[in-house]
Amino acid sequence: KSICRSKMVTRERTEERTTKNRLATIKRKQSEGLPACLAAAIELGTEAVAVTDSQGYVHYVNAAFERMTGYTREEVAGHSLHILDSGRHDEAFFECIQKTLASDGIWRGRLINRKKDGALYHEECTHALIKDPSGKIINHLSVRRDVTERLRLESIAEEIDTMKNNGYILSGICHEIGNAVNSLGVILSVMKAKLARLDTAAITGYVESAADEAQKAAYIIRCMKNYNVHTKPEIQQVPLQEFLAKFLALVLDDLAAKGIVINASIDAGVQLCYADPRALHQVMLNLLINASDALEGRADPRVSIRISKSGKNVRVKVEDNGCGMSEDQLRNMFKPFHTTKTHGTGLGLVIVRKLLTAMNGSVTVTSIKDIGTALDILIPGERVLTGNMSEAVSDAAAMDGPPGGIA
Repeated sequence: KSICRSKMVTRERTEERTTKNRLATIKRKQSEGLPACLAAAIELGTEAVAVTDSQGYVHYVNAAFERMTGYTREEVAGHSLHILDSGRHDEAFFECIQKTLASDGIWRGRLINRKKDGALYHEECTHALIKDPSGKIINHLSVRRDVTERLRLESIAEEIDTMKNNGYILSGICHEIGNAVNSLGVILSVMKAKLARLDTAAITGYVESAADEAQKAAYIIRCMKNYNVHTKPEIQQVPLQEFLAKFLALVLDDLAAKGIVINASIDAGVQLCYADPRALHQVMLNLLINASDALEGRADPRVSIRISKSGKNVRVKVEDNGCGMSEDQLRNMFKPFHTTKTHGTGLGLVIVRKLLTAMNGSVTVTSIKDIGTALDILIPGERVLTGNMSEAVSDAAAMDGPPGGIA
């Protein structure tokens, strides 16, 4: 019996050792194959990956990075990722990123960067520090995703939601016109009570104030008429050189009278866009009015208009060196009746986005307080079938992802 028991124990121990050896072999093979699998996954992935050394110089980028930025890995090797810097973020922005990395070891956010061909794009980025066992930083890793098209479709979906919100619009109309009517009533009541003892100059002052309030109400009504236009845009080929020349001829004198210098250019090879020329004229006029207001009181007021190609779209960039906007103002700028101007209605940019949406276009805004504002308009450079719009909006509404960018 003791001999049998000894053989059983020996057999069990042998099987246990064999199992442990087999598991160790499997783990070793998995460990050996893991780097190759990871390398293949990163290289074939759809998100751009960049690895830099501790000083920020590029060691590796994958194929998705090349497709997204237009730079080859040979062109960026040994360079800083600031080669992508668009100039849209100030030093304070990057200092904030560095502080977050120092405290948390990882930063997630959104950047506006510039491709090799000069086109701007929005990217969501996760940037992390890679440390050795002693805690020393040996690499920086960033994973990036181009979200430009997603943001464009989201802006179209948001505009459609705004257009459907009739209660909100009606409430704004009642408030704005109500203010003008109430002010008019107060002015007339005061004038009536004092009429017997007022001289001609005083009566004239009251009448002018009343007329101002009446004109304000009329202006709001005109804006709402433009906002609520249901006419389907007449999309056609718009020769951009001719369009820009005619538009500038109408606005140059008014801008010059205010001391504003305007520079306009069209990149070589950009000839046509598909839009309603009347609607596009209104869009440009509204943007120039906003820029003019933002430049009031500035020492060297300037506006630039640049028309370039962006994929299948035509990009119209209108930039000024005016007062700029805060983050809070940017968040609310497309809300009807929201304005920071004493003489504004809060409908100018709302109408701009409505008109562009109807033409399968979009508008994005970047601004830095006390430095200036840039508006990027995308208009189809090729004819778009309007039947695809509902699908595009549905896709945009269905998209989900983290908020998000580091050059």
